[in-house]
Amino acid sequence: MKYNTDDALSEIKKRGKLIKKKHEQRITKILSATTCLTTFLLLGAFSVFANTSVDNSQSVYGSFLLFADIGSYVLTAVIAFILGVIVTVLIKHYKNRNSTNDSVSKS
Repeated sequence: MKYNTDDALSEIKKRGKLIKKKHEQRITKILSATTCLTTFLLLGAFSVFANTSVDNSQSVYGSFLLFADIGSYVLTAVIAFILGVIVTVLIKHYKNRNSTNDSVSKS
């Protein structure tokens, strides 16, 4: 089959879009799986630490104002916040990298 230049360029662009779409779908699947795994890990940590007790001793962090049974909730909240920040930073980094790649390829 013989191609002319216009047909070849359109075929290359079509294949490039297909490859990019598959790559984005793969990244979406990975992020979704990571989110589900993180959710289950947090629920597991919550169930493990929910039955433990924390001593009512004073500390420099101000946690001595809390009841003894609240420690697991605080730990779960801190872990959830940290993981949320990490996921947000990774997504922003990914989007910035893609926007730079798109602007370079459009030029």
